[in-house]
Amino acid sequence: MTKIISSTSTPKAKKGAFRSERELQSELVSLELGLEGTYSITYFRREVPVGACIPDIIYVRFSHPPDPHLWPRRWTFRHSFALWLLRKDLALTVTNIADRFFESPDGPINQTMLDLVRSGAVIENPGRTYMLSSEMRAISAEVIAVEVKLSRWMRALEQAQDYQRFADRVFVAMDADRIPTRVNILDRFLELGIGLCAVLPKKLDWLVKPKPKNGTRGRDREYLIASAAATSRHSLWSTR
Repeated sequence: MTKIISSTSTPKAKKGAFRSERELQSELVSLELGLEGTYSITYFRREVPVGACIPDIIYVRFSHPPDPHLWPRRWTFRHSFALWLLRKDLALTVTNIADRFFESPDGPINQTMLDLVRSGAVIENPGRTYMLSSEMRAISAEVIAVEVKLSRWMRALEQAQDYQRFADRVFVAMDADRIPTRVNILDRFLELGIGLCAVLPKKLDWLVKPKPKNGTRGRDREYLIASAAATSRHSLWSTR
């Protein structure tokens, strides 16, 4: 009997170097990124919730190791939001800050600001005007968000665009054996400023390097920096 093979049979997916995205993630965090910039310490963490987004990996790179005690021991998102407000403006009164929290200046904002003054992150001037301390302003950090995919580059690029809201750099990491290499696809990454790297065991190659974003990136960025640096959260992050 003659065996008939249908012409509509779906071809097998191309086999890659990694069996799962989790395996690819593990390999990526073991490799040097090879991105420009002088950073003395890097923290990284997998699957960090940032608003409605959950990037596969977040890196926070510091030019100099931060003093973890600059953040209150019982640090919360409220503290990060207040720091972000002060980072945008040179100085704000307690009323100014309370207005941004949609609270009364006689309410919980007082405890939030007291926490930050006690930790040394904020200075209180006469007239209850607050500003960042010189130590807090001196902290130089970069947040990098990564989307990891074995093969679905379009979906990865779509998700990576959401990360540009809070990250200084964003890139997509893919299995080197399944990564797209067509010029028109690489041009899309270039236009958006999103990096694309090919990962193999013990090796990382950049097809497109991520473009750094300038300016204040928002309160979620402040939250990520604090999360990596604060003593109370160190157990959630790894360092290299």
